[in-house]
Amino acid sequence: RGKWKAVFLNTKVKIAIENNPCERKKMRFLQFCEAEELKQLFRKVKSRYLGLLLDLGHLNVSANTRKFNKLEFIKQLKSKIFAIHLHDNNGLEDEHKLPDASSWIFDLLRKEFSNTRIPMVLESTNLNIGQIVNAAHIFERNLK
Repeated sequence: RGKWKAVFLNTKVKIAIENNPCERKKMRFLQFCEAEELKQLFRKVKSRYLGLLLDLGHLNVSANTRKFNKLEFIKQLKSKIFAIHLHDNNGLEDEHKLPDASSWIFDLLRKEFSNTRIPMVLESTNLNIGQIVNAAHIFERNLK
């Protein structure tokens, strides 16, 4: 614990911990699936340079598996969010799907992050250039 504290107190480099997707089928214990686990880390390592990389796809899976409210998770950790990964899934496994225009993430982003300058990164797999351009248009239209 002391070594971690020294690292964060002596640097000006931001480091973000990503929330994990706690899937039922993998049946393994992962840390940082729930807000309380992350809050405990931030209490132990008090540094403005340690924060959260909020992964919305992981949040969807963990909230479904562990039965907690996604919006409440965000509200509890909002002040520590450094960046956001954008992708969607079926709520059961981490599929890294492109969100479509009706995805739950757009309401959440408009409600909680419309007036922020938090970097948002599209995280998806096996996309061609056309799909990436289309995704950019979907995000642009739905985050106004």
